[in-house]
Amino acid sequence: MFRKTAFNIYHNYVKRDELYTLKALFNKTQYWSKEEILNYQWDLFKKQLNYAYEKVPYYKNIFDKLQLSVDDIKSTQDLIKIPILTKDIVRSNFNDLVAKDIDKSRIKWNSTSGSTGSNFKFLSDKGTLVPSVLQHRCYSWMGIDFFDKKMSVWGAGWDVKKSKKLISRIKSAIKGATVLSGYNLSDKDLTDYFKLMNKINPRLIISYPSILFDMAKFFEKNELTFSPKAIQIGGEKLFPFQRDYIEKIFKAPVFDFYGARDMSMIAQDCDKHEGLHIMAENVLVEVLDDEGYPVEEGEGDLVITNLHNKVMPFIRYKIGDRAVVTQKQCSCGRGLPLLKEIIGRSFEIIEFPNGNKVGGTFWTILLKTEPGIQKLQVVQKAKDLIQINYVPEKENGVINFKNFIDKIHHYSGQDLNVKFNKVSEIPPTKGGKYRFIVKEIE
Repeated sequence: MFRKTAFNIYHNYVKRDELYTLKALFNKTQYWSKEEILNYQWDLFKKQLNYAYEKVPYYKNIFDKLQLSVDDIKSTQDLIKIPILTKDIVRSNFNDLVAKDIDKSRIKWNSTSGSTGSNFKFLSDKGTLVPSVLQHRCYSWMGIDFFDKKMSVWGAGWDVKKSKKLISRIKSAIKGATVLSGYNLSDKDLTDYFKLMNKINPRLIISYPSILFDMAKFFEKNELTFSPKAIQIGGEKLFPFQRDYIEKIFKAPVFDFYGARDMSMIAQDCDKHEGLHIMAENVLVEVLDDEGYPVEEGEGDLVITNLHNKVMPFIRYKIGDRAVVTQKQCSCGRGLPLLKEIIGRSFEIIEFPNGNKVGGTFWTILLKTEPGIQKLQVVQKAKDLIQINYVPEKENGVINFKNFIDKIHHYSGQDLNVKFNKVSEIPPTKGGKYRFIVKEIE
């Protein structure tokens, strides 16, 4: 009760912001028709585009160079006229991507290591409440109140370090949030986390699928039980075998969340689990084919526009992930557009010598068809050489590598060399994420 009162006083009387107004609005917009939502989204996009042209040197230069007017962008069909923004472009044009005369109190330095561990710096906008409001809404989809106790087991070291600062501790206390490190999860660490879970009794657990999958195996092995109200997964591709096993051990539904530091809230599934609802009030999401044209139904590269970052607007930003888009509507009744699934990082696509291409799910599903492998990492060392680093389920267990190789050759052809490399562990990146696919070639 105290936490909720303090939160209300802060937003209603100290900040005097629009958090509760936006919360009421977004609780309505999610049930608008898809056409109404897309019209609302397009109005936000046009405002952001006009702002970027007037305030951000990079976009003014690009539009003027192409002799393109903001008025030329009349519908989503015209988006292709606007050049794609990439991380390399951001790095090379950093200062020109910052809005002129921006209130410095809105600027927040941010960075993401991504799945490659390569640091990418950018500026976020502290002046927008939209991501926070949409986070409230995501909690409600999971049956969680914003003030319910939550526990995050997160891999990113800066999040854990930040959580120890005084102001962060105060905010976390009000939100009922506990942040634990996802690094070096020894048996002792997991035992301590289990004890803390029972002491705090969080209704929501938030983590990477790889971390929770390992934690679930430890809990089952040691006959430990803890069941929250819900589990929110993020940071990595969630595979079906991970969802099934985590739900089995924790006896709680798993909700797949897709977000990014450089885009904030992007998509999450609801309790129907029929796809990830795009947060259309925050982002405009495009799924493009290899030629850069929109995909109406099927797989492609994700290109995203943040509709509220006035500090460093990212317009048509190629985030580096792939997804499957669908025009179907979820049976929950929400009109928000759907992503059927997030496939994974774009660089997780491996091309074989015979020209066939496969994504990350090919390897995880393949290696689950035969027993013996606990963890894996696929490394493409050359176009005709794949090395699979693996942690065995049992130290001296028997693994039928020939069956694996035969199944791979069915898709790759016989010219692909496949080597299995036994390791004691597969370390995470600097950002704490596990890379299932590593490409050592361009």
